[in-house]
Amino acid sequence: MAAHAARFPSDGGVLTTASNVTYAMAGRYIALGPAGITRTTLAHEFGHILGFSDAYMRGFRDLGEDGYEILELVPNPDDIMAAPGIGRVQQRHFEALISVPGEPACHPPPFIIYIRSLPICSSKRE
Repeated sequence: MAAHAARFPSDGGVLTTASNVTYAMAGRYIALGPAGITRTTLAHEFGHILGFSDAYMRGFRDLGEDGYEILELVPNPDDIMAAPGIGRVQQRHFEALISVPGEPACHPPPFIIYIRSLPICSSKRE
C-alpha cells in the first residue's frame, strides 16, 4: 500500500481501496477494506491523516493453548481518537490544527485528498 500511496503527490492525503482491513498511515493515507465503515471510524482514520495519534492503548499476552488475552484502555470515551465507535471530534483537535506552539493561532494550509481505487480482483477469463 505504501508503494501505491507514493504514486500520489506528497502534499496531501490519499484515500484508497483494496486493503484487507481499513487502517491509516499517519499523515499519508487511509486504506479502506471491504467491510462497512461507520462515519465515526472514518473520522478517526482521517484524524490520523491530520497527524493525530490513537488515544487508546492496546496490549496482548499469548496464553498458549488458551489463546490471547487482549487489554484495551480507553482513557476518554468522548474522544474520537480514543473511541472511534462512540467518540466525537473535540475542541482540542481544532485548536491543534489552527495553532503552532509559541505562535498566534492561524488557519491551517489547504489540504488535498487524492482518491484512487485499486481493483480488488480481475474478472478476466481465458
